[in-house]
Amino acid sequence: MIRSLFSWPVALCLLLLVTSFWCGLYEPTWKFLFLVSAGLLGIMLVYVLLRRPSHERNWEDSWLRLPRAEIDGDRITIRDFRDFKWRTANDYDAVWCDRRFHFSKLEGLNLIVHPFGNSSLLAHVFLAFDFGEEGRLLVSPEARREKGEIYGVVKGAMRQFELIYLLGSEEDFLMDRCVVREGRVFDFPVRATPGFRESLLRDLLATTNRIFEKPEFYNSIRRNCMTVLVDHIDALRPQEPAVGMRLGTIFPAKAGKLLHGYGFMDTGLDYASAEKGFRIDVDWRNRVHGEPDSK
Repeated sequence: MIRSLFSWPVALCLLLLVTSFWCGLYEPTWKFLFLVSAGLLGIMLVYVLLRRPSHERNWEDSWLRLPRAEIDGDRITIRDFRDFKWRTANDYDAVWCDRRFHFSKLEGLNLIVHPFGNSSLLAHVFLAFDFGEEGRLLVSPEARREKGEIYGVVKGAMRQFELIYLLGSEEDFLMDRCVVREGRVFDFPVRATPGFRESLLRDLLATTNRIFEKPEFYNSIRRNCMTVLVDHIDALRPQEPAVGMRLGTIFPAKAGKLLHGYGFMDTGLDYASAEKGFRIDVDWRNRVHGEPDSK
């Protein structure tokens, strides 16, 4: 309950702090309010700093299990691979299983961007590794939510969510986002060498295993879905200029444009044409419902 109500008291205290400070320059009565709001904010910050991440919470079904990866030579075995069968947001079969892939079959990499509503700034981004006939492995860094908990940017910046790397199928992740949520979803091909694709996947799986062993906090600014992916990519390109923190990483809806601007999108199209051409949600809805739709 404390976590679910945490964001509005922080916002209120900040508003009171700024207002009372400004008014206190002219009216002594406001100085008391300034001290009270500063004290309350300080208590909340102490609470935040003393919190510790945990795997032991009452998780929502979508984040119930932590995946892990076992690597034996060329073979990858994913434990607790998520493969939900969605009908509606509240009607689904929660399927967790083992799935095997082979590094030698890895032939493609895509960046998937799901903007929130009509936002041009906020989105969820994740990666799809294409193993040909073995299918695609989707890797999605997310804020792990408890039952009844709602995501919030302020809460996400205040140690209110744990970080999880979900590993799952496109039939699960894309069915959920394209059809169940009816969101706009873009599936951008990434230009990368086979060696880089494999190194990136190994690094992501190593982090997945690290989180399985020891919980970590999500952060809506510094450790969101996009910034953690950029950290992985920059770590594998030490001789190249770092992508780092910038508009396209802080605001994930800009990820496609950032990818295109760096020349990493595997296309000869300009960005406007690529955005239109690599949008996939309409095709997914048509495939499921058999009804015409428009982009």
